[in-house]
Amino acid sequence: MRSKGSWAVLLHADDVHTDTAVAYAVREVCALPAERCLDLARELGESRTAELTTIPDRRHAEEVVRRLQIFGLRATLRQAADV
Repeated sequence: MRSKGSWAVLLHADDVHTDTAVAYAVREVCALPAERCLDLARELGESRTAELTTIPDRRHAEEVVRRLQIFGLRATLRQAADV
Protein backbone atom coordinates (compact mmCIF):
# COMPACT_ATOMS: atom_id res chain seq x y z
CA MET A 1 0.00 0.00 0.00
CA ARG A 2 1.07 3.55 -0.61
CA SER A 3 1.99 5.59 2.41
CA LYS A 4 0.54 8.90 1.16
CA GLY A 5 -3.03 10.05 1.62
CA SER A 6 -5.58 9.42 4.32
CA TRP A 7 -6.51 6.07 5.82
CA ALA A 8 -10.03 4.89 6.60
CA VAL A 9 -10.57 2.75 9.70
CA LEU A 10 -13.32 0.22 9.03
CA LEU A 11 -15.30 -1.86 11.49
CA HIS A 12 -16.77 -5.18 10.39
CA ALA A 13 -19.74 -6.82 12.08
CA ASP A 14 -19.54 -10.20 13.74
CA ASP A 15 -22.03 -12.42 15.53
CA VAL A 16 -20.39 -11.96 18.92
CA HIS A 17 -20.35 -8.27 19.86
CA THR A 18 -23.49 -6.41 20.84
CA ASP A 19 -24.13 -2.78 19.88
CA THR A 20 -23.26 -1.85 23.45
CA ALA A 21 -19.91 -3.67 23.31
CA VAL A 22 -19.02 -2.04 19.99
CA ALA A 23 -20.04 1.41 21.25
CA TYR A 24 -18.00 0.94 24.44
CA ALA A 25 -14.86 -0.08 22.52
CA VAL A 26 -15.19 2.78 20.04
CA ARG A 27 -15.68 5.27 22.89
CA GLU A 28 -12.63 3.94 24.75
CA VAL A 29 -10.40 4.00 21.68
CA CYS A 30 -11.62 7.12 19.86
CA ALA A 31 -13.17 9.19 22.67
CA LEU A 32 -16.24 9.94 20.56
CA PRO A 33 -19.52 11.03 22.18
CA ALA A 34 -21.60 8.09 23.42
CA GLU A 35 -24.49 8.80 21.04
CA ARG A 36 -22.14 8.81 18.03
CA CYS A 37 -20.68 5.49 19.19
CA LEU A 38 -24.15 3.96 19.44
CA ASP A 39 -25.03 5.30 15.98
CA LEU A 40 -21.90 3.66 14.55
CA ALA A 41 -22.74 0.39 16.28
CA ARG A 42 -26.26 0.43 14.82
CA GLU A 43 -24.90 1.24 11.37
CA LEU A 44 -22.50 -1.67 11.72
CA GLY A 45 -25.36 -3.99 12.60
CA GLU A 46 -27.37 -2.91 9.57
CA SER A 47 -24.72 -2.64 6.88
CA ARG A 48 -22.15 -5.10 8.34
CA THR A 49 -19.35 -2.57 7.70
CA ALA A 50 -18.94 0.97 8.98
CA GLU A 51 -16.26 3.58 8.37
CA LEU A 52 -15.27 4.75 11.83
CA THR A 53 -12.91 7.57 10.91
CA THR A 54 -10.35 8.80 8.41
CA ILE A 55 -6.85 9.52 9.65
CA PRO A 56 -4.11 11.24 7.63
CA ASP A 57 -1.21 9.35 9.25
CA ARG A 58 -0.97 5.63 8.46
CA ARG A 59 0.84 4.73 11.69
CA HIS A 60 -1.81 6.45 13.78
CA ALA A 61 -4.56 4.68 11.80
CA GLU A 62 -2.82 1.33 12.35
CA GLU A 63 -2.67 2.06 16.09
CA VAL A 64 -6.43 2.75 16.17
CA VAL A 65 -7.08 -0.54 14.36
CA ARG A 66 -4.80 -2.40 16.78
CA ARG A 67 -6.56 -0.92 19.81
CA LEU A 68 -9.98 -1.87 18.43
CA GLN A 69 -8.71 -5.40 17.80
CA ILE A 70 -7.60 -5.64 21.43
CA PHE A 71 -11.30 -5.23 22.31
CA GLY A 72 -11.99 -8.18 20.00
CA LEU A 73 -13.52 -6.12 17.20
CA ARG A 74 -12.75 -6.82 13.57
CA ALA A 75 -11.18 -3.62 12.30
CA THR A 76 -9.24 -3.01 9.12
CA LEU A 77 -7.56 -0.20 7.29
CA ARG A 78 -7.88 0.97 3.69
CA GLN A 79 -6.62 3.95 1.81
CA ALA A 80 -9.34 6.57 1.80
CA ALA A 81 -10.66 7.89 -1.48
CA ASP A 82 -9.19 11.28 -2.28
CA VAL A 83 -11.93 13.91 -2.45
